[in-house]
Amino acid sequence: MRRGGFASLSRHGESPPNLLTHRQYVAVYCGEPRVRLYMALALCTSIGTLALFGEQLAVLAGVAVGLLPEPFVEYGIHRFVFHSRLYRFEVAADFWKHMHYDHHQDPNNQHEIFGPAEMMVPFAIAITLPLGWLAGGMAGGAGALATGLWVLVIYEYFHGAAHLLAEPPTAYGRWLKRIHALHHFHNEKGNFGVITPICDLLFGTYYAGPGAVPRSPTVRNIGCTEEEAHRYPWVRWLGEERPDPR
Repeated sequence: MRRGGFASLSRHGESPPNLLTHRQYVAVYCGEPRVRLYMALALCTSIGTLALFGEQLAVLAGVAVGLLPEPFVEYGIHRFVFHSRLYRFEVAADFWKHMHYDHHQDPNNQHEIFGPAEMMVPFAIAITLPLGWLAGGMAGGAGALATGLWVLVIYEYFHGAAHLLAEPPTAYGRWLKRIHALHHFHNEKGNFGVITPICDLLFGTYYAGPGAVPRSPTVRNIGCTEEEAHRYPWVRWLGEERPDPR
C-alpha cells in the first residue's frame, strides 16, 4: 500500500483494516443490496425520462442542476447536518446516530459505510426534484432526479472505496481515500468531501496530512461525548461507544 491513508495513520493508534483488491471491492460494491437498488432506480428513471421527454432542452437543464450543485450539497449535508449537534433534539437523535455517528464509531463496518436506502433515496428526491422543476418543469425534474440517483451510485462507490479498497486504481482515488481516512481517524472537522474536496478547498476545511491539524479527541464520537449524554438523556446509546485504541 502507498504511503498515506490508513497506513499513515497507524502510528496514531489505528490498525489498518483487512482491505480488498479492486476486483474484490467491485464485487462487494455491486453485491450490496442498497447499491443495486440505487442503480435500478437510476436506470429506470433515466429510461422513463428519455421515453417521456426525449432529448428536450428542459431535460438537459434538469441534468445540469442535478449535477452541478453536487459538491456543495454533499459538503453542506456532511458538515452542517451530520456533524451538527442534532442529537440534542430528541426527535432527531436516532436519525443522527443512524446516519453518521455509527459510521464514525466503526468506520470500516460495511453495513454502516453504505447509506441507509430509506434515507438516501428521499434525500436525493427532495434535493433534485425541486431544482429540476424550477429549471425545466416536469421534464427538468425527471432529468434532475435521474442525475441525482446516478450521483448517489457514484458517491457510494467512492465512499466505499475510501474505506474498503486497499489501492484505488487512480491517483485521484488514492488522494480521496487518504483525505477521507484523515477525516475518520485524525480530525473530523475537515475533509468533508467524498467525491471531490473542492468545497473543502473553497471553505478552508481541507488538510493534507496529520501534521496539518491536531488530532481531534472527538474523531470517533463527533462531539457527542459522555458529558453530552448526561445532559441529553435520550442519547444513552453512547454506552455502545468503542474505546479509543490509543
